[in-house]
Amino acid sequence: MRVLVTGANGFVGSHLVARLAADGHEVTAAVRPSADLRRLAPLGTAVSIVRLELDDAPALAGAFARARPEAVYHLACRTRPGGQDAIAEARRFLSEDVTNLMRVVSAAAEAQEPPFLLVRTGTLAEYGSAPPPHTEETLPRPSTPYGAGALAGSVMLGSLTGKTPFRLLNLRLGLTYGPGQDESFLIPRIIRRLAEREPVTVARPAARRDLIHVDDVTAALLAALRTPVPTGTVLNICSGEAPTMKQVARILSRLTGAPGTLLSYGPANAGADDVLSCDPQAAQSLLSWRAKVPLEEGLARLVHAFPAPQPAEEAI
Repeated sequence: MRVLVTGANGFVGSHLVARLAADGHEVTAAVRPSADLRRLAPLGTAVSIVRLELDDAPALAGAFARARPEAVYHLACRTRPGGQDAIAEARRFLSEDVTNLMRVVSAAAEAQEPPFLLVRTGTLAEYGSAPPPHTEETLPRPSTPYGAGALAGSVMLGSLTGKTPFRLLNLRLGLTYGPGQDESFLIPRIIRRLAEREPVTVARPAARRDLIHVDDVTAALLAALRTPVPTGTVLNICSGEAPTMKQVARILSRLTGAPGTLLSYGPANAGADDVLSCDPQAAQSLLSWRAKVPLEEGLARLVHAFPAPQPAEEAI
């Protein structure tokens, strides 16, 4: 099948592209002109790379014309704050992420050969401070600009249900971890510091997050390609388990063999938005999918595969 993936050089995107290519699909990976392609480099010529900005309408239309995708995965979005104040962050999420989502939907609808499916990935952060466990019927209460921006995209897609020439599927991903994730994220950061026997502080030890291995997320994305889920469907892609960040840190301490004394913690009090615990039953039923990688096994795999620190070059 011909598949177009935006955000293809990202953490989840690169894993998805690799699986699609391995399964024999004809993959076009859409990335920004300045994108770092290290994650895609091992795939060589098995994937077609197209560099473009999503706000370049002619370039985006040209990519659709050349790739003629039968399915589109829209994964291009920012997953970390940019260090701006909350108002600036909110404006940026709306002006970039939500607008880019609609640009991709428009380009797909206007293509001479529209796809049959467009899958967009959202986030469990859309639920925010809503009472857990979160089902797809839970009324979201996002408490961050990131969650609010993602929810705005979900609402926009929902308003288009039945109004596009392709099915729309919105997958809200749990806190995804696995090999290749940037060390600015909590789990790889903890592993790196513990592996180097350096102290690490877990700022919100009581926070609970539904953690899911990237292999399970990729399996769900692939299941969406072969399963005729009704258009407009929103599904939680999660494990159904939400350990505290303190529990995760202690597991990593044991797996790395690092002394627990290297770990320190911020205040133990938890706010209303400190629990993102989701129910995966709808995805299990509609996609015939379930998360298969237990947390400790997934973390052990990651510790085992974690790149060793590079020794400093000697001065000459």
